[in-house]
Amino acid sequence: MTGDLTKKTVSALFLVAGTCIGGGMLALPISSSIAGFWPSVAVMFAACVFMTITGLLFLEATLWMGNDAHIISMSVKLLNKYGKIVCWLSYLFIGYFSLIAYVSGGGKEISFVATEILKLPFSNYWGSFIFISIFSLILYLGHKTVERVNTILFISMIVAYISMILLTHSEVKFHLLERYDLNAKNLFFISPLMLTTFSFPGIVPTIVPYLERNIRSLRIAIIGGTTTTFFVYFVWLFIMFASVPYEGSHGLKEAFLCDLPATECLHYAIDNPVLSYVAQFFAFFALTTSFLGIALALFDFLADGLKISKRGLGKLVLTLLIALPSLFFGVYFKRAFITALEMSGGIGDSIISGLIPAIMVWRGRYHFKLVKKDSYHVTGGKTLLVIIGIISICILACEIYRQIFNL
Repeated sequence: MTGDLTKKTVSALFLVAGTCIGGGMLALPISSSIAGFWPSVAVMFAACVFMTITGLLFLEATLWMGNDAHIISMSVKLLNKYGKIVCWLSYLFIGYFSLIAYVSGGGKEISFVATEILKLPFSNYWGSFIFISIFSLILYLGHKTVERVNTILFISMIVAYISMILLTHSEVKFHLLERYDLNAKNLFFISPLMLTTFSFPGIVPTIVPYLERNIRSLRIAIIGGTTTTFFVYFVWLFIMFASVPYEGSHGLKEAFLCDLPATECLHYAIDNPVLSYVAQFFAFFALTTSFLGIALALFDFLADGLKISKRGLGKLVLTLLIALPSLFFGVYFKRAFITALEMSGGIGDSIISGLIPAIMVWRGRYHFKLVKKDSYHVTGGKTLLVIIGIISICILACEIYRQIFNL
């Protein structure tokens, strides 16, 4: 790889990891607390492997297309008109529900810092408005600005992450890690949020032309990004589960019932204010990098699907199409933060990040015969694609069942 391509590969890896490391920082310890630390880690590892494979399947399908193709263009070529409709609906679902969660969580982080640390009267509404205003402007300024800001935010997040680890040793209570519940229902019910934790495949069509279709660089960005995400989340879960009790006031159980971010629990559970502030910054950086990744992918998706120019007035229209719905539902949707993330993973990711790439690759390989001798393809054949499809259907059914019966 040339020096310029190496820098781009690192930036793309940061973009993949930054897209994944987001709302899950605030929601994952809360929702997965019912199962306990080690069962949650096991499900998270399975989700990491699953989403890495589906991301590579997306890569295989994307490389069959032109540089400006996104999921809609791919669905037109590889699926039928019904597949195109499913892609439209599911991608919009996952994109907007993710952004709604990030706007809600980002607003809560801003208002919490303003009220608890700066002692200023501040509502979640104003926090969400400030959050969406700043990062919509960054999105409007274009891909290069997003790349630069995302890299700065990601590096800041890693610095805060390392600082948090160094400050945690005196707060860890290992006996809190001993609680677990291996009830199969609990493990199934935390799976949708785990998929959201590694929700990045939709950004693959965006990084393919950015990395000049270099397969080695793309594999490094995807696999390196998900691996980085897993280790970051592993340590974060360890800190949360070993520092914050499950029961009691400001415990993880109460946070789940009241839709509170994990950092608020940590703030009241520990005696080290510096650690609390570092955790706040860490979670905020995680939210912003994820917001930028998802928003950028949705920006390209809408431009491709609606045939809107990404310049001039078209750029403004695309930015507003992303910002306004996210702000409205992020502020007024009940329990927007955790509910939006769970539905995004259970319904959106199970379809767009699971079923769709498996079906696209199946049709591309075995119907249209697009695989050439020297072209990139994911090993595993038909067996792998069937397994991906079955797992996706199971998670989708689980989330629909839970939403119907309000579990």
